[in-house]
Amino acid sequence: MEHFHPGTGHFTVLRAGSIHIEGAAPDVSPIGDDAELEALRQLNEASSRLWRAASLREGLDHVLNAVVRLADTDRGAIELYDEKIRGFRVFAALGFGPIIQDYSHMPPSPPGSASRRAIEQAAPVFVSDTETEFQGDLQTLARAVGIRAVHAFPIIGKAGTCEGALLVHYRAPTLASPRIVERIKLYVRQVAEFIERSRVIEALAESERRERKRASEFEALVDAVPASIIIARDPELKTVMVSREAARVLGQSTEGSINQQVLTSDLRSLVGVYEGGQAIEPDDRPMHRATRGEEVRGFELEMRFGTAETRFIYGNAGPTRDDAGKVTGAMMAFVDITERRKTEEERKLLLAEINHRVKNTLATVIAIQQQTFARAVSPEDGQRAFERRIRALAQTHDRLAAENWSGVSLETLLEDELAPYRDEQANNITLRGSSLRLSPRSAVMLGLAFHELATNAVKHGALSQAGGTIDVSWQDAPGSPEATELIWLERGDKRLETPARQGFGRMLLERGIAAQLNCKVELAFPPTGAACSIVLPRSSLQDG
Repeated sequence: MEHFHPGTGHFTVLRAGSIHIEGAAPDVSPIGDDAELEALRQLNEASSRLWRAASLREGLDHVLNAVVRLADTDRGAIELYDEKIRGFRVFAALGFGPIIQDYSHMPPSPPGSASRRAIEQAAPVFVSDTETEFQGDLQTLARAVGIRAVHAFPIIGKAGTCEGALLVHYRAPTLASPRIVERIKLYVRQVAEFIERSRVIEALAESERRERKRASEFEALVDAVPASIIIARDPELKTVMVSREAARVLGQSTEGSINQQVLTSDLRSLVGVYEGGQAIEPDDRPMHRATRGEEVRGFELEMRFGTAETRFIYGNAGPTRDDAGKVTGAMMAFVDITERRKTEEERKLLLAEINHRVKNTLATVIAIQQQTFARAVSPEDGQRAFERRIRALAQTHDRLAAENWSGVSLETLLEDELAPYRDEQANNITLRGSSLRLSPRSAVMLGLAFHELATNAVKHGALSQAGGTIDVSWQDAPGSPEATELIWLERGDKRLETPARQGFGRMLLERGIAAQLNCKVELAFPPTGAACSIVLPRSSLQDG
């Protein structure tokens, strides 16, 4: 094997056991001026195509084509170091046809090959005849691929490290021409620079891919967390990014990723912010305080929007900093606690309402007890009347409880009180009227009134004799569309006596109901039985 010395233009025979011959290499085809210009033109064209290449593979293919033409052969290859296999492998090849179908998966060059020696010695290696200079597996491999000569040029980077080798292969024994060698070295230097640039570009691209991946993972995390995230990219809050949940809470578009969720209006003027009912100036809000380097923890704020909508939030805010500790922006995370606040308010109202109803019920029970025993003929009679009235009150409360104290219909109250007195054919009691829902307060009072009317009908009125009937109807009061008139009318075959004594029921109807529900009550006792007219303002019936 011969080693060319560029400084002297001489070759040294390197093959072990061969004769050392030094002298100028024969140049059988000296290059004239026109050939020199053409060689330079080809070099410039190859260089231009190299630096326009879109990928490392494309650039190497351009250079390899130019070098093979320059060397007047049809075969060549470029081997580079591959981090994945921690070794050198073929990155580009030309002229081998089906022999090398997929050189990207070829194993590294074997020890002793021209490329391995050029890489190890960081100097060109010229094998002028593989039959005499290769032995064993190398000779077998050269024969298999039809190679008789190999000229290998190391690709040296700026740092002095060997990046790989450019190989020119010949089908016949071939000595290296000094002119060709010098020109190939120009190509090799450009390849080294192109590889370094390609690796820098690839490193930047890989960094961008990693950043995009991290950004994508961050966006997925932000949007997966059941909380609102706001990120300010600068201390002046000029660029503010929001998560989808934050966009929803702030009334912004929820389309796109977090990097596309830029607030369409200034965060300062987007909402009114209040704490404990007091307005907070923009510079004193958590996000703005965070941009001044402050950590704001556990704030609970009210946000009032221009649409009169109000929302409550709970969260934390803090600054973002660079490596030097300088504030570069801020981040705020919060949860929407509006529904929780509403639930708390409803619970407070419910407790207040329960307390109110308990007090009213106790007052009603006490009033019933006092009036019942005050008008009772005997303690035993008073006890029985009191128990019946309390059961009637409890029945109305059961109905209201079943409806979550939202109210009960007028017809349901009447059915409950009169059901025990219907005959088998249900002909003795008639109820007529449109659907009318009563508030809890009006239901309690009217339930007691209907109980007293029904009890009186059974003891002294139409239901105290065979064939007696009760007809109850309700409709708009004549001349007053904002009121309902309820008429209770009893009919008995026998003449009935007018009660000689004013009992609890009459007092409840004429005084208690009239005062509590702001209604007009007329009660009469004709011979056929009791007749009662109750004119109820709708506001009293439905006002809870």
